[in-house]
Amino acid sequence: MSMKRVALLAILWSLGESWGFKIASAIVFLLLAHIAAPDAFGPVALAQVYLAAIQILCDRGFATALIQRATLDAEHKDSAFWANLAIGILLMVLTLFLAGSLAQLFGEPKLALVLRWYSLVPLLSSLTIVQNALASANCATRP
Repeated sequence: MSMKRVALLAILWSLGESWGFKIASAIVFLLLAHIAAPDAFGPVALAQVYLAAIQILCDRGFATALIQRATLDAEHKDSAFWANLAIGILLMVLTLFLAGSLAQLFGEPKLALVLRWYSLVPLLSSLTIVQNALASANCATRP
């Protein structure tokens, strides 16, 4: 397979993943808005806004660094994995710590419980970042 074709496929898969996730999230969000009662949907909507802001902090460029390296040693993968895991744990603990304060700030007591459950998302996301980067790197280097 030519390098142009590999690059084009990588771009298409990347766009598909990014836009597919956004479209799926929007559909779920609209369905929840339609199905759930306003008093139940409000805390979830607020928590999703918080979660979107937190997700920006999750990767911190380690995946990109792994993909761009010509050769990867086990130490590179391990360092990126543990750094991402530490960031995920830190964001989880931060979310757990801020849940009550954010619920008070927005005057929505149910928000604290929703945020506490959503605190698992950065942790779980941090566990997959390196594996996704390695899969992307393998797809891009295949002939």
